[in-house]
Amino acid sequence: MTESKVKQKFGSISRHVVVRFCLLAVLISLAFSMMNFLFLFTMEDEFIARTLKAEKDQLVTEYQKSGAWLDPQRENMEVHLSPSTLPDDLKGTFIEEPKREEYYGQEGRHYHVEALEDGALLVAEVSSDLIIRPWRKSILTTYGVLALLLTVIGCLLGYRLAKRTIRPLVDLSKLVEQANPEHLPDDFSGSFPRNEIGQLALALQNSMQRIKRFIIREQQFTRDVSHDLRTPLAVVAGAAEVINRHPNLDSEISDLVKRIELANNHMARTVEALLSLAREEDVSEQRSLIKVLPVVEKTIVQFSHLLKEKDVEVEVNVAPTDSIEIQTGVLEILLSNLISNAFEYTEQGTVTIQFTNGCLRISDTGKGVDESIRDRMFESNVKGFESSGFGRGLSIVKRLCEHHEIGVVVDHGEVGTNLELSFSGYT
Repeated sequence: MTESKVKQKFGSISRHVVVRFCLLAVLISLAFSMMNFLFLFTMEDEFIARTLKAEKDQLVTEYQKSGAWLDPQRENMEVHLSPSTLPDDLKGTFIEEPKREEYYGQEGRHYHVEALEDGALLVAEVSSDLIIRPWRKSILTTYGVLALLLTVIGCLLGYRLAKRTIRPLVDLSKLVEQANPEHLPDDFSGSFPRNEIGQLALALQNSMQRIKRFIIREQQFTRDVSHDLRTPLAVVAGAAEVINRHPNLDSEISDLVKRIELANNHMARTVEALLSLAREEDVSEQRSLIKVLPVVEKTIVQFSHLLKEKDVEVEVNVAPTDSIEIQTGVLEILLSNLISNAFEYTEQGTVTIQFTNGCLRISDTGKGVDESIRDRMFESNVKGFESSGFGRGLSIVKRLCEHHEIGVVVDHGEVGTNLELSFSGYT
């Protein structure tokens, strides 16, 4: 996966913080506006209710003294001895819902009703006392503008807060992203704030230091392996060459010496490829154009002893001109592991090796891979019940394919196994 694809895969924490801050500002603004709007309505109703009650108390006091209902002091209030005398736009609603305190009449009239003694009713037409309702649209518009301003201010504050809060995390991410495995930073956690980000920086610093020590050990190991293996391989090659020059060498021993030479050469190239894999070297400059057919034929000859006393036919469908660009020795390692597996686990039938449009396909009619390990067949130390190996061959194949950008696909058919390698550079 390329760097651009990786960046596209992840979102921005600061963006999420800003969006949530803006949503919070909107909710707070709406809640504040609604509460204020309801407060104004409540205060208005409370004022009218207190005025009506004060008038009611005075009328009841005078009624108890004189036995007659006096006219209210306020012009917008009237005393009705029964519901039948109520205004027409109030009477019907009052009869249906007598326990309500306020009623809506016609032409904008608004009534409040208080029950007096002996069935009398105090009615106040308070439309002229209403302040909030006539100005509802203006008040709502004002609150809307204020809510919008608060939202904008909240978004700006959220943006600045997010940038300021996330900046250390962004810096840490860039530092880790730009870190060279060969030159990992030693001490950088002190430049970050002493909070959760600082703890993360310290944890990454400790991890990088362990990785650095591990890389140093691995580099030393690869250098030691390179030195210790090349010398005995050269000795084996020289000894085989000397034996081949012996004048009285019979054909059987000569064939065995040739197999030793082939195995030694293969081992030398394997060592170089694996050391390159361990060092994570750039393989693009080490590639060369290699014909596929000679490598396939040599590998078949090398592992032909695995087909002795077996009813197995090997079919090779590779053109002499088919070539790929790959590091020397890598193709031999891949084919050695895959072809040897096909030969070993195929008791009868056919092993087919085919190269088409940059894809090398190896198919067999063998037992196939155990279902229990199919999902883990490329992991190290994973092998079937009948395997006599160490379970590392396919793991090496997988690692080499990843390192050299070679696609690998396995198809578990009803019979045998089909494995396909896709090479990007082929002719």
